[in-house]
Amino acid sequence: MGIARLALETELALKNLKFVGHRGNKGAPICFVGEAPGETEDNMGVPFVGTSGRLLDTMISEGGLDASQCWFTNPYKTRPPENKLGRLDEYGIAKQVFQDEFFEELNDTKPTFIVACGATPLQLLCPQTASKTDDETKIGKWRGSLLTSPKLGWPHYVFPIFHPAFILREWSEKYFNVFLLAKLASELAYWKANGRIQPLPLRSILHSPT
Repeated sequence: MGIARLALETELALKNLKFVGHRGNKGAPICFVGEAPGETEDNMGVPFVGTSGRLLDTMISEGGLDASQCWFTNPYKTRPPENKLGRLDEYGIAKQVFQDEFFEELNDTKPTFIVACGATPLQLLCPQTASKTDDETKIGKWRGSLLTSPKLGWPHYVFPIFHPAFILREWSEKYFNVFLLAKLASELAYWKANGRIQPLPLRSILHSPT
């Protein structure tokens, strides 16, 4: 057990809060990252097992991905009051304690593809996506992009999609999420065939065209 995880589990135990860890094989190349566990996840001690998690599993399958190639986690590993992440501070545990454990987890496992489900994990992993006007990340602007995190030191892509909880509210977006996961499946196939992630295309900017 890493130092950051021990620190977080100690803090949660002192406040009688449950630590909700990961689901799946941490040796798998694809890591799906959400926000924080909900009621079902808190009861079972496993992330992405409620309604949103079951929808995510369905979309993963429809996108042509094998569930054995995926694992699931959250940066904030306890259920916030009323499932509202903005109220997590009410527990008296600094968000940095959660984030340190999360990045320790990623550094231990080094997943090749990190699927950021929603703006919260995307901004945490890729702060460069935050708007200069309001310092917020707009997931609709970035979904389907292949990004790299300045906080991670191995070859990887961060791949943003809408969180399945949002899809439950905006069902028409489900099919585009599936399309994006099919794109991820093609990136995974390239990685398996070549032993490296597919490089981004080189582009030339013509600043003085004829």
